Amino acid sequence: MPDGGEPTTVTARPATPRTPGATRGRAGRASTGWLLAAVFFLVLTSHWLVTPVGEGLDVYGHLAYATFVEREGRWPTATEPSMREDIAHLRQICLGPDYLCPGAYTRWRHTEPAARAATAARAVESAPTLPYVATNYQAQHPPLYYVLLAPATRALRGTPLDLQVFWLGLLSIGLSALAVPLCYRAVAARTGGAAAAFGILVMAWFPNLLPFFGRMSNDTLAFPLVAALVALVASRAPGLGRMALAGVLVGVGLWTKSYFAALIPAMAAWALLRRAPTGAWRPDWRSFATLTAAALAVGAPLLVHNVLATGHLFPLLEARATSGLPLADKLGALLLVDPVWFTLGMARNFVWVGYWSFVSPSYSFYLLVALAVPACIVAARSGGTAATPKTPSPAGIAAEARLSPATVVFLMTLAFLAGMWWHAALFRLDALARGLERFSGNEGYYLNVLLPGFVLVFTHAVWRGAPRRRLRAMVGLLVVMVAANLWARLSTIVFWGGGATLEGYERVLRWRDGLPALGERATWEGAFSLPGVVSPWIAGASLALALTATIVLARRAGAPGGP
Repeated sequence: MPDGGEPTTVTARPATPRTPGATRGRAGRASTGWLLAAVFFLVLTSHWLVTPVGEGLDVYGHLAYATFVEREGRWPTATEPSMREDIAHLRQICLGPDYLCPGAYTRWRHTEPAARAATAARAVESAPTLPYVATNYQAQHPPLYYVLLAPATRALRGTPLDLQVFWLGLLSIGLSALAVPLCYRAVAARTGGAAAAFGILVMAWFPNLLPFFGRMSNDTLAFPLVAALVALVASRAPGLGRMALAGVLVGVGLWTKSYFAALIPAMAAWALLRRAPTGAWRPDWRSFATLTAAALAVGAPLLVHNVLATGHLFPLLEARATSGLPLADKLGALLLVDPVWFTLGMARNFVWVGYWSFVSPSYSFYLLVALAVPACIVAARSGGTAATPKTPSPAGIAAEARLSPATVVFLMTLAFLAGMWWHAALFRLDALARGLERFSGNEGYYLNVLLPGFVLVFTHAVWRGAPRRRLRAMVGLLVVMVAANLWARLSTIVFWGGGATLEGYERVLRWRDGLPALGERATWEGAFSLPGVVSPWIAGASLALALTATIVLARRAGAPGGP
């Protein structure tokens, strides 16, 4: 009997005995998932190998957090000094205090080799016993990712800082790759293995994953947690056990990234509205209570600690900066956020953030990637005979979620955007109080963590088209993503090599300088002489292997009877 509803008779399907063919099919799907994870890992690693250590804002901050946890045996508060002096020197890799200025890498290009070597040596020298000299922006984050890195951080203690960043970044990319088999399983459950394989390959080559998951970052742990939640949402008949697991994942997510708080309403709605029994509908309070209780049991200790230590549930910078202002002012700030600025910034930064020097190839780059996705859906579903959807069994109909996976993903995205709007509003309020014109808050790259859900919805939409059309559309989209990925790489290489500068606040790369610079030896020498960059031959081999594996897996998925 559904919770509190009328008795419902459900004819259960007879148990199907396992056959050797079915077992081989499951094993094949599992191996495909891990092969796709390997492609994902190679795509991100091939760029991480040539990324300058400390490029941009935050890698040294993540390293400082990890080393603090390893050395002190606890995580730092947001307001105490936790940036060790030697790690603060990593900023020198980006050539001094103007490490975000367009001319920094250009100066490096014209620096003599001996001076380059001296700068690199000073910047990456490790001295683990040096004092903490500054607060750390990353200390506002929860500690789980850094605690998990503690054994590796301890093993690397005392080695040059560029090696620490390199190996911890490689380990982080491996963490993010754990999302791929989970995402593949979720998509395959709804659309089949062939669609799932193409969807994952498109995701693996999505250009913005290079700076978001292809480095040392706590987002790399959040990604598989979101993928696991999406896999649960995509499952046909999640029971109370899976509801409890979903709650645990949300709680663990709160220990990983504060933005998991924005996902709580969406997951609670899924638990409350998931059943669709015949007759009068009633809320599924048992599932709601199970998920909520599990999330609170895991996440509440962190929230209590945050309140006691800082006075905030989440000690984020914007919350601390506006802590003395009335709640009415904060709510009023929601109306101060420019919706055009917010929407365009979120969309653009979702497609490509340009690493942390914010290198923008050109506006056509964003249009190419953004328009390719809806074009793929239209191409797959225009004309021809639509694929016949699977007919669910009576048991599947009775247990199917009232909220479709697409609806849940929409709710997750909506809740995430609402959280980002609040985030931007507080930054806007702080900027007004300080007399600043610019402020943060439209960081669309954070939406990349929801890619497992986006891939699930997208592939389901495409795979409802005619078989031949949908295959051609997916192959075309994959080609576009690979091309955009390579375009993004060349943009950063040109910039890091000092071959071109950036224009304006939008930091657009001037291709009238950039294209000729690609043919100059000095550009490549400048880029590959930056500290932390390994042999370009290794990076090139990784990229070539990723391309080869992508072609092989795409051909296998497109063949009759693919995965």
